[in-house]
Formats: sequence, structure tokens, C-alpha cells
Amino acid sequence: MRKQDKPLPAAARPPATGVRCCPVTNVSRGIAMAQRNALLDGLRMVAALAVLLYHFGFRAYEGGNPQILHYPELAGAAKYGFLGAGLFFFISGYVILMTLRHRTLRDFAVARIVRLYPTFWLCAGMTLVVGNLFGPAQFFRTPVEALANIPILAGAFRAPYIDDVYWSLSMELQFYAVAAALYFTMPARYLAGALVLWVALGTVFIATGEWFDLNVRYPGSTYVGFFGIGAAICFFEHGKRGPDVWCLYAASVAGVVIKLISLANDAVPETGVPVSVPVMVAIMAACAGAVHLAHRVPVSSARAAGWLTFAGGMTYPLYLLHQNIGITLLNRYFDEASRWTGLACVTVFLLLLSAAVYLLFDRPVRSALRRFFRVSRWPAPLGVRG
Repeated sequence: MRKQDKPLPAAARPPATGVRCCPVTNVSRGIAMAQRNALLDGLRMVAALAVLLYHFGFRAYEGGNPQILHYPELAGAAKYGFLGAGLFFFISGYVILMTLRHRTLRDFAVARIVRLYPTFWLCAGMTLVVGNLFGPAQFFRTPVEALANIPILAGAFRAPYIDDVYWSLSMELQFYAVAAALYFTMPARYLAGALVLWVALGTVFIATGEWFDLNVRYPGSTYVGFFGIGAAICFFEHGKRGPDVWCLYAASVAGVVIKLISLANDAVPETGVPVSVPVMVAIMAACAGAVHLAHRVPVSSARAAGWLTFAGGMTYPLYLLHQNIGITLLNRYFDEASRWTGLACVTVFLLLLSAAVYLLFDRPVRSALRRFFRVSRWPAPLGVRG
């Protein structure tokens, strides 16, 4: 006679409701994570709009750039819009550590490739066609130059990017590689210390290059401090607050400040307009505080979280499409008398185009590729490994 299994303890028995009890599923965990990260998606949209303001309201017509219409009324604020890229880097530093947790190297690499490349190829192709057929001469790219952009790392082939804003994607890829290399080669308890060393060495290289006017190459780029602050926020907000995390904050803040000083020194030669280092430091401090708060303040409304997630999803195609296509539209269809109407119409058009790319291509293609490669959509929360 078969021995009966032990009965479940009372606390573990399924409730007598007629409904089958099940553990937390990927779907429910995904909903919870989406609601907690919804404000991060909102910050992504803030960053993208800041970069858009910077280009159309200032950079696209200063320093010999090809935008015909000028917006001097916006320049005082718009000249700081490039710091939106820094906010993107903060968010990346925070999110990538969460993404690495409980994923294999293969799953992490596939997830990043699926996240970046298909939409990049589509948007870069659209930008290339518009720039070559209708844009100013600065936007024209030869077939060889276009092919060099396929791996995103056009700079590594000494080729121009199809759109100059793509430089930041190469910074992201470098950080992904460094973070994955450190994460998968050492126990988790040493990860923060390894990041301290990476950021500190990068800060020294940046300072050395600035002082001696050297073209310094460093893995993770000269923006290591920005990624380091995002990583420090991730550790801090998930309960790891030891000396190594505080050292990571300190090294990263030093790296950010030195990079901001470098950018301020370059501003006048490139645009003829100075920027204030204290103002930039204050803006980046506010951005870091916002990333902290985004973790601590979950969005309780599923509808609001859904809209913020949608806005965050739009930011990648918006960032990829806005500059060359937007400048081309402003130059071709609007004049000085209609410049404000033009700015509004082009901005709305780019938002709608980005939403269409996200809904009709980016989201479904990513989902299909994740299923095909069997990559988990929702990594487990930050925990302890090794």
C-alpha cells in the first residue's frame, strides 16, 4: 500500500475557495515592478525632452550647426538641456545592476541586444533616408559610413554617426560590458568595491586628459561617474549601505564634477555661450535625488503607472529620431514668422512618430525576440549572490 504524503501544515494549505492557489508569477511580479519603476520611466521622458529642448532651442543653431530658425528666448535654459543625457546615464547605472541580478550572462547580453539594436536599426534607417534626401549637407552619410553605424559603435571605425546623438549609445554599451564583466567574474559582495576602483581610475584618467589636453580612452568612457552614481543609488536603495557604497558615491561625484568642468571649458569654444558649473552641479544633484525618490515612491495607480511606462517606452525612439529629422522639418517647412508654430508642430510630430514606433515595432519586436530566445522579462529583485 502506498504511503500517503504528509498533510500540509495549516498555514500552507490552500484556502478553501475553489480557486487554485499559485505562487507569485512572472506576470504579477512584472506588474509590481512596473508600478515601482514607473517614475523612472517618467524621468526618462523628462531626460529626452530636455535633450530635445537643448537641440532645437540652442545647440542646433549655435556653433555653425545647420538649423535655420533660432530661439534665443529659450537659450538660457536650453543650453543646460544636454544634462538630460547625464540623467539617462544615472538611470542606466541604476537599472543595469537590477537587470544583472539572477540573469545569466547569455540572458543579460541577449536582453540588451534585443533592447537596443532592432529599434536602433529602424530609427537610424529612417534618419539616414531623411537626412540624405532632404536634410542639410551635414546630415549626408555615404553607404560605408552608414554601414559603420550598424553595430552602433561608429566611432570605433572612425566614421561619423548617422545622427550625432548616437554617441551616448556607445557610452551605454561600454558600461554594460564593464558592469557584466565585473558582475560575472566576482562575488557580489565585492561588486561595489570593484565599481569604486573602476570609477576612481576613470576619474583620474579624465582629470589627466583634461589637464594635459590628452585624448584619453577609458572603458566606460569619460562618463563613468554618471553610471557610478546610478549604481550607488541602486545599492543604497536596496539596503547595501556599507563603506564601499559610500566610497562609490564619493568617487562618482568627483567624476561627475570633473566631467562637468570639462564640459564647461568646452562650451565657449564650441558654441560661444558659457555655462555655469554650479548650475550644472545643482541640476545633476536634483536628478540624482529624483532617481532616489523614483525607487521610494511607487505609483499606486495602475493606470498612471501604465501611462508613465508608455512615456518611458517612447523615449528611446524619440531620442533616436528627434535631432536630424526635426531640424530638417524646421528648415524646410517653417520660417521666422512661423518658428514657434514650427517648434510646436515638429515636437508633436516627433512624439507621435516615436509613439508609433514604440507601439508598432519596438514593443512587439522585443517581446517576440525575448520569447524566441527565452529570456526572462522580469529579473528577480536585487539580492545577495556569492
